[in-house]
Amino acid sequence: MGLFDRIVRNVTREATRTITNAVSDSVSTAVNSKIREMVDENVTPVVNRQVDKLSQAAEAVKEHGKHALFEVKLKEILESNGSYELKNMISVEELEQGYGQDAYTRGRTNGYKQPAPISYGIYQDGVCKLYIRLWKEYSEYNRAVNREVLDYCKRYDIPMLDFFEYLPNESAYIKERIASYL
Repeated sequence: MGLFDRIVRNVTREATRTITNAVSDSVSTAVNSKIREMVDENVTPVVNRQVDKLSQAAEAVKEHGKHALFEVKLKEILESNGSYELKNMISVEELEQGYGQDAYTRGRTNGYKQPAPISYGIYQDGVCKLYIRLWKEYSEYNRAVNREVLDYCKRYDIPMLDFFEYLPNESAYIKERIASYL
């Protein structure tokens, strides 16, 4: 009986090992398949959207410089806060028409420059909620005619913010500054 018991034990042990490995492989394959399926359904679209946003931002920066990166961040903030319309390059004359007063002194001597257009206007239902000027250099921001436009906005309680292109302008910072106007 000893030899027969040993053979039965060895066959049982080998059968148990084979069955265990087969079940383990089967369960592992099923679990891995389910995990891959869940990742494909839930994670991949989110990752793809983020990659799309990053590639759009990179393309915009390559094509138009930091000004475009600011605009990408601004559009993203506006999309997450409701339905706003973003207008670019608003002339100071358009601003003056709304209030019926000149925003800056005209007719000065040679070399006098016009004020820079307002970079962005954020509108909701046709009403401007906020004007934003994005400056490449401080010297342009500091020109007398551009300061006159800022004083005009303060005098008539026209919401206007200034940002500088050469500063980081992280999304959280932009959002924090414009939040009270939206």
